[in-house]
Amino acid sequence: MAAIVNPNGRRDQLLIRLADKNIGGSVYTVKNAGDSISNVQWISDDILVFYVFDKDGNQTLDAVHWLGMRGGKPRAHVSVDWGDKVSLVDPLLSRGSHALISSHTDDGRSLVYDIDFSDLHDQMNYQHRVASIDGYAFLWLTNQNGKVTLAGTYGSSGEQIYSVLRSDTGHWYQFRVVKPGKIFYPVSYAPNGRDLIIETNIGHDTTELWTYDPYKDKFLQKVYGNNEYDIDDILYDWNRYLITGVTWYQGPVQKYAIFDPSLQNIQKQLEQQYPGFMVNIISETRSVDRVVALVTNAENPGNFYVYDAKTRKRFDVGKAMPWIPDGTFVNVQSNSVMSSDGLKIEYLVALPSDTKGPYPVVVVPHGGPLGIEDTLSFDPEVQFLANRSYAVVQVNYRGSGGEGEKFYNAGKKQWGKKIEDDIVTAVHAALDKYPLDASRVCIYGTSYGGYSAVMSAIRYPSLYKCAASYAGVMDVPLLYETSDWSTNRYLRQLMIDIVGNPDTQYDQLFDISPVYNATTLIRPVLIAQGALDKRVDQEQAYRMKAVLERLGKPYEFDVYQNEGHGLDYLNNDVDFHDKLVKFLDKYLKNQK
Repeated sequence: MAAIVNPNGRRDQLLIRLADKNIGGSVYTVKNAGDSISNVQWISDDILVFYVFDKDGNQTLDAVHWLGMRGGKPRAHVSVDWGDKVSLVDPLLSRGSHALISSHTDDGRSLVYDIDFSDLHDQMNYQHRVASIDGYAFLWLTNQNGKVTLAGTYGSSGEQIYSVLRSDTGHWYQFRVVKPGKIFYPVSYAPNGRDLIIETNIGHDTTELWTYDPYKDKFLQKVYGNNEYDIDDILYDWNRYLITGVTWYQGPVQKYAIFDPSLQNIQKQLEQQYPGFMVNIISETRSVDRVVALVTNAENPGNFYVYDAKTRKRFDVGKAMPWIPDGTFVNVQSNSVMSSDGLKIEYLVALPSDTKGPYPVVVVPHGGPLGIEDTLSFDPEVQFLANRSYAVVQVNYRGSGGEGEKFYNAGKKQWGKKIEDDIVTAVHAALDKYPLDASRVCIYGTSYGGYSAVMSAIRYPSLYKCAASYAGVMDVPLLYETSDWSTNRYLRQLMIDIVGNPDTQYDQLFDISPVYNATTLIRPVLIAQGALDKRVDQEQAYRMKAVLERLGKPYEFDVYQNEGHGLDYLNNDVDFHDKLVKFLDKYLKNQK
C-alpha cells in the first residue's frame, strides 16, 4: 500500500510513502518544482509505478523497486520516457514484475508492450510488443487473463471508435462509433469474459454502468445508476479485475456505492468512526483486510490512515498537508436556488470565523466550464480567502458536472450568457440568506473562471466592484488558433459543440469576448497569466492589456514567465495570491 504525501509544503518535495502497520519511509521524491505524482499502482509486492507530470503537462511513467532503505532513499528507480502520453494499461499483478505499458509512434500508431521491471538498473531488460492499432488510442482494455482485447481510438472528425480484438481472426473488429458529446466508456469485462461493463449516458440523462455485448452492439443489463446524479469515479481492483464500487456527488456531497462486501464493511466502519468526513479508500491488500484511506472534508485537508478491518485499529500515515496547523479552517455550507428558466443551481458559501458580518464577498466561479463542479471537498484557495476575512461564494452553474446530460447541455453556447446569469442568481440568493455585504462584492477565477470574472464585471457592474483573472480567456476566437486543444480533432470538435464554430459563428464568439467588450467595462480588473500556458496562450492577456491601456481603464497586470495554465511554483503562487489579496483589499475593504 502507498500514499502520496507532501512532507513540508514545498512543491519540489512531493513524495510517495509506503504505508503499512509499521509505517515505511519515503520512496520517491519528484525532481523538479512543479512536478506532480498521480496514479500510484503496485505491479508486484516490491515495485511501484506511477505517472509524473511536469509543469507543462508532459507525462512520464516512473517506477520504484522497493528493496528497503539505504541512507533514507529507495534502492532503485527508473523512468520510462517514451514521449507523449505513456500509460499503464494493466499492472499484471499475477505476473510479478511485469506490466503492460502503452505508447504512440510518430507515424500515428498506438502500441502496447509487456515490460519486465524486475531489474530497474538495466532499465527494461525484457519487453515485447503485445498489441498495436492504427490511430491514437486513448483507451486499452485487458480481459481477466491480462490480454489486450479492446482499444478506443479517435476518428478523423473527433469521434471515438471502439474495437475488439477477435480471438478467431486476430484482427480488430470495430463495434461502436461515438460522436463527441455522448459518454460511452468501457470500464472492464463482465464476469463471463465476453461482455463489457460500460459507463454511459446513452439512452438516459445520467451516467450509469451497464453490461454490453460488443458483438451485437447491445446494452444488456444495468449494473448501477441512481437516475439523479452522474457517476464521479469507479473503484477497481486489479487483483480480481473487478469493479468494487462507484462514487458520485449528491449535490456537493460525496456518496459511495460499494459492491464488494469486504470493502463495503470497511467503508461502513470508517464512516462510523469519522462522521461528517469523506472516506476515500485508495489502496488495499490482496486479501482486502487492510486499506489505506484518506479521510477529509471541506474543513480538513485530510489524513492518510492504514485501517485493519480485523482488529478495527488504524495507524496514522500522515497529513495530506502537514505544514498547515490544525484548527485554522472555516465551515463551508451548501444551498440551492432556481434559475430564471427553472434549473436548480447549487452554491457553496464559506464565512470567515475571525470577524463578524456583514462580510465582503469574493465570488469564485470554477473553471471548465462544463463537466466540472465545486464540492464540499477541501479547497485551499477558499480557505485562504476566508482566512483573509472574505466570505467566498462558489456556484455550480448550468453545465457543471455531476447533474446529468440535460443540465450539462444547458451550459452549451452559454459562455458570457446564462452561465454568468446563474452565478448572479446564486450570489443574490447568498446575499439574502447569509450575513454578506452586497456593496462589497468582487469576482475572481482561473481559466474559464477568469473569463467569467471579467465578463461578469462587464455585464453586472452594479454587483461586482472588481474582477480578477488568472489564465482567463479574453479573446474567444483566438482560442481556436492558439490553444493546445485546437489541433486535437476530438477536443476541437468538442469545443465547437460547447462554445461555437469560429467558421460559422465568429460574430457570436466575438460578442462574448471580454477584449471586444472592454469599452463598457467600468470596474478595475487584475489580469495575470503564465507565459508558458498552452491552453490559454499569453497573447490572450496581452490583448486585454493593450485594449485596457488604450481605453484608459483601471487595471493591474502580471505575467509569470515560468508558469503554464496553473501556478506550479510556490514562490509564484505566494506572489500572485499576495497581489490578489491586496487588489481585493483595495476595492472591498479600503473603500468601505
